[in-house]
Amino acid sequence: MLGRPIDSARVLRAALSNGGDWAELFLEERQLTTVFIDHGRVESVDQGSDAGAGVRLVRADQTSYGASNALDTDNLVTIAGGLAVAVEAPTEVRAATVPETAAPSYKPDEALAERVELCSEIEAYARGIDLRIAQISVAYAEQQRRIAVVDSAGLWREELQLSIKLTVFATARDDDDLQLGQSLFARRASFDRQTLRRYGMQAATDAVRIACLNLDAPAAPRGAMPVVIAGVAGGTMVHEAVGHGLEGDLVEAGFSVYRDQLGQRIASEQVTLVDDATLVGLRGSFGIDDEGQLAERTVLIENGVLKGFMHNRTTAARAGVKTTGNGRRESYKHRPLVRMSNTVLQPGDLEPARVLAPVSRGLYVKQLGAGEVDTVSGDFVFEVTEGYLIENGQVGHAVRGATLCGNGPEVLHKIEAIGNDLGFDPGTCGKDDQLVPITSAQPTLRISELIVGGV
Repeated sequence: MLGRPIDSARVLRAALSNGGDWAELFLEERQLTTVFIDHGRVESVDQGSDAGAGVRLVRADQTSYGASNALDTDNLVTIAGGLAVAVEAPTEVRAATVPETAAPSYKPDEALAERVELCSEIEAYARGIDLRIAQISVAYAEQQRRIAVVDSAGLWREELQLSIKLTVFATARDDDDLQLGQSLFARRASFDRQTLRRYGMQAATDAVRIACLNLDAPAAPRGAMPVVIAGVAGGTMVHEAVGHGLEGDLVEAGFSVYRDQLGQRIASEQVTLVDDATLVGLRGSFGIDDEGQLAERTVLIENGVLKGFMHNRTTAARAGVKTTGNGRRESYKHRPLVRMSNTVLQPGDLEPARVLAPVSRGLYVKQLGAGEVDTVSGDFVFEVTEGYLIENGQVGHAVRGATLCGNGPEVLHKIEAIGNDLGFDPGTCGKDDQLVPITSAQPTLRISELIVGGV
């Protein structure tokens, strides 16, 4: 599909022809299959591919990047030569033995009918769960992504990354009241009908349940109160309110509230937070990052103490540490940024019921929606898409329209109890106009106080 092999040595020599610290060639090929079903109708079925390469040249604090979907050596040499012109002054070029790299190639899966049939089955099942359902949509995406990374220091690594994602959207109606529910299943895996059917039916059940639940729910209470976030909610709040502030590029730029706190206690001693791309099958997992570095388990916070930050090659070099394998990019068109992979708040020792028991009145959060965070101050706000009133240590009736407002560093100190369960929330994270797949995870946890807003 990609034509003749790329002479990576020629490309890298061209990039370094006017000096530089190191150069990198990134090759990528994607095959994407999508299906969208809306209320009994097959709205779209698409299969497409894209391929291209990016060349990066680094000299001290200066980075130059160019990309093209024309995958031939002469074109990439021209791009690399253009980057070399941007280098202000020549430096000695290190000798490197760089293997000639064949451009990655594979044949796409043509079995679309089976995907369409399965998505239609899940959509029909969801419509039949409750008479109040006004609309169901099912979106399916399957991707095969092959990358190869070659650099002027002799690194040469390749990986095929597979992923599937199925999302069910439900709209419930009661007179003029419309409520939405959403649930998804996403993994690093290839298509398997039996597995996808099982999890797809569960996603349909959950989406319908949430939509219908909120039709009958009264408005959430407002004010400062204890909040228990269930493990099944996943670690969305931890990812947004804490994780981004631990990314090395934001720390370096002064855009992180944690920038001067390395080695200090920044959380309850119960809190241990890791970013771990080595976990098998999760949406944020990989064998190598988009700089060709091996995946790692990085301890960020240990027993409340800030132990380190996430880094890619350039931020690690400037900080005088080694990369943590968190260099990620949306595609060959983008330079790599420091990004999370699977961010996990580690479980504690308590049964979830014991985490809940001391709360006489508060909010129990089972699913979080959209959120925003200011990484400089740590302030955040999140929508609660499935929430319940806590009454005398028990989960009470559902409430709707809640939002959670707080400050990341303060919340870390307000975590009073952590359960022994662990829930995972696959998602897609945006940063600097780039989207990458991630997973957030946490156990059931009790926060002594958050501001709960309502509609």
